[in-house]
Amino acid sequence: MTYGQVPADPNSPVSKEDSEKICYASVRIGGQTVMFMDMPSDTPLVMGNQINPTLNLPDKQEVERVFNELKEGGEIYRELQQTFYSELYGMVKDKYGVNWHVMYYVEEE
Repeated sequence: MTYGQVPADPNSPVSKEDSEKICYASVRIGGQTVMFMDMPSDTPLVMGNQINPTLNLPDKQEVERVFNELKEGGEIYRELQQTFYSELYGMVKDKYGVNWHVMYYVEEE
């Protein structure tokens, strides 16, 4: 999915420059879904944001637990909330400067 294919959000408009960049791509490795994305052009490259690990967890309580542990000593970018792709999703930078995406995700059969 490209940024241009994401449902429109007036709070997060997509620039023409970013519309063809990858917003969501995934591959299964060892039973876990690994997700990838291009960083939007307005996101400066800094130590810790070269990769953004995404944890796809099938239990909402586990999503909350992991998110709360990662935010200790870190910074919340997006509180846990519902999105068009997940019932529970949040973004946080941990105390080491690594940006994490944590989400409730149940693999479709």
